[in-house]
Amino acid sequence: LDPRLLRRARAARRYVVLTAGLGVVTAGLVIAQALLLAAALAPVVDRTADWPDVAPLVGWLAVVVALRVLATGVQERYAHRAATRAVAELRAQVLAHAAALGPRWGAAHGGEAATLLTRGLDALEPYFVRYLPQLLLAVTVTPGALAVVLGLDWVAAVTIAVTLPLVPLFMWLIGLVTAGYAERRLATMTRLGHQVLDLVAGIPTLQALGRHRGPAARVRELGDAHRRATMGTLRVAFLSGMVLELLTTLSVALVAVGVGLRLVHGGLDLRTGLAVLVLAP
Repeated sequence: LDPRLLRRARAARRYVVLTAGLGVVTAGLVIAQALLLAAALAPVVDRTADWPDVAPLVGWLAVVVALRVLATGVQERYAHRAATRAVAELRAQVLAHAAALGPRWGAAHGGEAATLLTRGLDALEPYFVRYLPQLLLAVTVTPGALAVVLGLDWVAAVTIAVTLPLVPLFMWLIGLVTAGYAERRLATMTRLGHQVLDLVAGIPTLQALGRHRGPAARVRELGDAHRRATMGTLRVAFLSGMVLELLTTLSVALVAVGVGLRLVHGGLDLRTGLAVLVLAP
């Protein structure tokens, strides 16, 4: 969470407070859903209960799922609203600062300012809508779920605690690579913006000299460079998703193997085992 964003945009501050509150509510609902699901499934699998016996639990489970959907809907709605307002606030501040620097600065840095005011600030929307909610959920759901697993089965809790740090470690390593691609993409996009702005400003002169078709090759080269940088960023993004999925799958598999072995040998009851398996991912 970048503190500069909170200082610059008031809409961002209000949204972070709202998302933090919804994150705590979501954490409680996730844990309640896992416990209710295990409590409803275990007696049916053991054949110690029938549908009428677990119907109240299933009803409460439906209520919890509905509340999670409601919390997600509220968060999505206010995320888009906060993103729009924060981008508008930052865009106004950038315009005011550029105007204060004067026309000489604008002539020298017009392309950079135009890129920042359009594509650059628009990229904040996924930060608000996707990244910040997941960041705050990681801060609330993860320790809450781990605490509940510790109360249910300390062996599974230790396994999760040992494997969990691998996820942020690899996220950081992949982030370093992604940052390089993103910087190159922004640089090529800025150069392309400079070229297009210069071309638009000089069209009358180029037409008078019969050279209006000359810059087309250069613009095409910059467009191809931007495309290659974008594809490189996307490749790293897909690779990061695959690595994180592999890590989490292996971690959950270790928990599942331990739970399964202890279920076979009678060292763990089915309800606890199911609750741990639902909470582990």
